[in-house]
Amino acid sequence: MAWTVPRLKDQASPEQVKAGLRQRPLLKGLQSYGMINIQGNQVSIVPERPVKVDTPLINGFLRVRVLEPLQRKHPEITYMFEEANGQLIAILLRGPLQDHQLKELASAARWAFERSFENEKE
Repeated sequence: MAWTVPRLKDQASPEQVKAGLRQRPLLKGLQSYGMINIQGNQVSIVPERPVKVDTPLINGFLRVRVLEPLQRKHPEITYMFEEANGQLIAILLRGPLQDHQLKELASAARWAFERSFENEKE
Protein backbone atom coordinates (compact mmCIF):
# COMPACT_ATOMS: atom_id res chain seq x y z
CA MET A 1 0.00 0.00 0.00
CA ALA A 2 1.38 3.41 -1.00
CA TRP A 3 1.96 6.26 1.44
CA THR A 4 -0.63 8.84 0.41
CA VAL A 5 -0.40 11.29 3.32
CA PRO A 6 0.93 14.71 2.23
CA ARG A 7 4.40 15.75 3.33
CA LEU A 8 3.61 19.39 4.12
CA LYS A 9 5.66 21.68 6.31
CA ASP A 10 3.25 24.57 5.70
CA GLN A 11 -0.47 24.99 6.22
CA ALA A 12 -2.72 22.71 4.19
CA SER A 13 -4.97 24.05 1.46
CA PRO A 14 -8.73 24.26 2.09
CA GLU A 15 -9.19 21.34 -0.34
CA GLN A 16 -6.79 19.17 1.66
CA VAL A 17 -8.59 20.04 4.89
CA LYS A 18 -11.94 19.17 3.29
CA ALA A 19 -10.42 15.83 2.24
CA GLY A 20 -9.74 15.06 5.91
CA LEU A 21 -6.16 16.28 6.44
CA ARG A 22 -5.44 17.44 9.99
CA GLN A 23 -2.25 19.21 11.01
CA ARG A 24 -0.28 19.90 14.17
CA PRO A 25 2.55 22.40 13.93
CA LEU A 26 5.77 21.61 15.77
CA LEU A 27 6.17 24.91 17.58
CA LYS A 28 8.19 26.33 20.43
CA GLY A 29 6.91 29.83 21.05
CA LEU A 30 6.62 31.40 17.61
CA GLN A 31 9.39 29.25 16.10
CA SER A 32 8.27 26.45 13.77
CA TYR A 33 10.29 23.24 13.62
CA GLY A 34 8.00 21.31 11.29
CA MET A 35 4.53 19.86 10.90
CA ILE A 36 2.61 16.68 11.61
CA ASN A 37 0.09 15.82 8.90
CA ILE A 38 -2.63 13.29 9.75
CA GLN A 39 -4.89 11.70 7.15
CA GLY A 40 -6.83 8.60 8.12
CA ASN A 41 -4.39 6.10 9.58
CA GLN A 42 -1.33 7.71 7.95
CA VAL A 43 0.89 10.38 9.47
CA SER A 44 3.82 12.36 8.12
CA ILE A 45 6.20 14.23 10.41
CA VAL A 46 8.03 16.81 8.32
CA PRO A 47 10.91 18.95 9.59
CA GLU A 48 10.90 22.65 8.70
CA ARG A 49 13.97 21.88 6.60
CA PRO A 50 15.77 18.58 5.95
CA VAL A 51 18.06 17.32 8.73
CA LYS A 52 20.82 14.72 8.68
CA VAL A 53 19.50 11.24 9.41
CA ASP A 54 22.72 9.69 10.66
CA THR A 55 22.91 11.65 13.92
CA PRO A 56 22.26 10.74 17.55
CA LEU A 57 19.22 13.04 17.56
CA ILE A 58 17.44 11.52 14.57
CA ASN A 59 18.72 7.95 14.31
CA GLY A 60 19.55 7.47 17.98
CA PHE A 61 16.73 9.33 19.69
CA LEU A 62 13.78 9.45 17.27
CA ARG A 63 14.30 6.03 15.71
CA VAL A 64 15.76 4.00 18.60
CA ARG A 65 14.16 5.64 21.63
CA VAL A 66 10.77 6.77 20.27
CA LEU A 67 9.66 4.97 17.09
CA GLU A 68 11.05 1.46 17.65
CA PRO A 69 9.53 1.15 21.17
CA LEU A 70 6.21 2.43 19.80
CA GLN A 71 6.31 -0.22 17.07
CA ARG A 72 7.27 -2.99 19.52
CA LYS A 73 4.40 -2.04 21.83
CA HIS A 74 1.94 -1.63 18.93
CA PRO A 75 2.95 -3.99 16.06
CA GLU A 76 0.10 -2.67 13.92
CA ILE A 77 1.97 0.65 13.65
CA THR A 78 4.69 0.83 11.01
CA TYR A 79 7.05 3.64 10.15
CA MET A 80 9.73 4.58 7.65
CA PHE A 81 12.14 7.43 7.14
CA GLU A 82 11.83 9.20 3.80
CA GLU A 83 15.36 10.35 2.95
CA ALA A 84 17.26 12.06 0.16
CA ASN A 85 21.06 12.30 0.14
CA GLY A 86 21.31 11.39 3.84
CA GLN A 87 18.75 14.04 4.80
CA LEU A 88 15.43 13.32 6.51
CA ILE A 89 12.55 14.62 4.40
CA ALA A 90 9.73 13.05 6.44
CA ILE A 91 8.91 10.31 8.91
CA LEU A 92 5.92 8.32 7.70
CA LEU A 93 3.74 6.28 10.05
CA ARG A 94 0.80 4.03 9.35
CA GLY A 95 -1.58 2.54 11.89
CA PRO A 96 -4.10 3.51 14.53
CA LEU A 97 -2.41 6.27 16.53
CA GLN A 98 -4.18 7.65 19.58
CA ASP A 99 -4.20 11.37 20.39
CA HIS A 100 -1.74 10.94 23.28
CA GLN A 101 0.66 9.06 20.97
CA LEU A 102 0.48 11.90 18.43
CA LYS A 103 1.24 14.40 21.20
CA GLU A 104 4.25 12.34 22.31
CA LEU A 105 5.51 12.07 18.72
CA ALA A 106 5.04 15.81 18.22
CA SER A 107 7.00 16.62 21.36
CA ALA A 108 9.84 14.22 20.54
CA ALA A 109 10.08 15.34 16.91
CA ARG A 110 10.02 19.04 17.78
CA TRP A 111 12.79 18.56 20.35
CA ALA A 112 14.97 16.51 17.96
CA PHE A 113 14.46 18.92 15.05
CA GLU A 114 15.14 21.94 17.26
CA ARG A 115 18.43 20.44 18.50
CA SER A 116 19.39 19.37 14.98
CA PHE A 117 18.91 22.90 13.68
CA GLU A 118 20.97 24.28 16.58
CA ASN A 119 23.79 21.80 15.83
CA GLU A 120 23.84 22.90 12.18
CA LYS A 121 24.61 26.48 13.26
CA GLU A 122 27.67 25.41 15.27
